Amino acid sequence: MKNQIQKINKKDSQLVNLESQLDLLLKGQEKNSDKLQIIGEELRRGFIGLALRNEELLKSNDQQKQQLNGVLKELNLIA
Repeated sequence: MKNQIQKINKKDSQLVNLESQLDLLLKGQEKNSDKLQIIGEELRRGFIGLALRNEELLKSNDQQKQQLNGVLKELNLIA
């Protein structure tokens, strides 16, 4: 009987230890999930910023092409 009680106590202790480890693992997963969400938001904002900057550069490029065409027309008139 005493032996059975010791086995039960040992199993209970192992279950408590396992439960504690699982709790730590779960907390770690929750922290990782939160960090991944933050990283995802930062990446999204970064890509939006890049897209806006790209649009600005494309507009600037078009303006410079128009200016260059105007200069070329003037040079052709002079030559």
